[in-house]
Amino acid sequence: MRQEVLNYNPILPSNRNSFKFQQPDPHSMLDLYQITGFPSTQQGKNAHTAVLRGSTAALMSPEGRMNFRTRKSDVDIYAITEHANQIGAGYFIYQIHLPDQSRPREIDILFFTPQRLRDEQRTRYRTFLTTKLVQPGWTILNEEQHTRYKVQSCEELIQRGATRRSLKYLTPSGAARLLLEEDLYAEPWRWSSMKTYFVDSPYSDRQRAQLVNFANLALKTLVEEGRAKDVTQSYRDPQESIYEITDYGSRFYNHPKIDRVRTVWNFVYDQLALLAFSRQGLSPDNFIRVLMKFQSVLTNPVMNYSADIILSHPKSRRRIPTYSHL
Repeated sequence: MRQEVLNYNPILPSNRNSFKFQQPDPHSMLDLYQITGFPSTQQGKNAHTAVLRGSTAALMSPEGRMNFRTRKSDVDIYAITEHANQIGAGYFIYQIHLPDQSRPREIDILFFTPQRLRDEQRTRYRTFLTTKLVQPGWTILNEEQHTRYKVQSCEELIQRGATRRSLKYLTPSGAARLLLEEDLYAEPWRWSSMKTYFVDSPYSDRQRAQLVNFANLALKTLVEEGRAKDVTQSYRDPQESIYEITDYGSRFYNHPKIDRVRTVWNFVYDQLALLAFSRQGLSPDNFIRVLMKFQSVLTNPVMNYSADIILSHPKSRRRIPTYSHL
């Protein structure tokens, strides 16, 4: 009997057997984090970890130079903290004047409690915080905790993706593909940002290695928890380790279109609720960003959530105009 294995070679870095990557020098991230004043807030004082994420992380040079995709690009940071508010999550939004820049740069710090994250991951149709943790991100505070929460989130999305597609066997690169597709499933407008992360960034191999590394760690953790098995020895000369998912838990999906609508709706609702609760989030710039996301949906009219939309073509030769700050 042939065993179908989900594999996705194009996502692997050039050295297939190595998932190693190097985090950029953290000094500029830490300086910016301190300048915001967030560490002195009640939320910041009780933070388990803080992480720079998104396009600023994907475009950051190995030396720690911050490169911005546009003159108006914001900086996204998330912090997991024991102290939040009555809904367990919110935003602090800062306008920071950086040296040699004519206009202030917006710094968005999304904070949430471990309980809020756990509650989301127990709900089949909520994924707003979980997807943030699996995007490219560099540790500002406490790498051990960052790794723990990131692996936990990768586990959740891998199991959701495997359940949704009735998958039983997959490799680390196949699991990485699922992570991308589960993100696109919830936020189809994200495809253009993900192309920046994993294709157009001059450091795209670094992001790919990070993604496959955490997918691999998540699969190993599923094995340790008795929810998967390493069946690599059952195959002849496999390019990667092969895992069998043995326990999908209580996850189940019966109506693909209805499930998708509920997931996307909850994602949008959760983001707007957090912005509204944070007051500062209701700004003209954030309204413009919502319109830009709507435009991204229009360029993905079939709501495609296959990773092929990001990775099926060779790396773009176009240069991303960036604006630097060290």
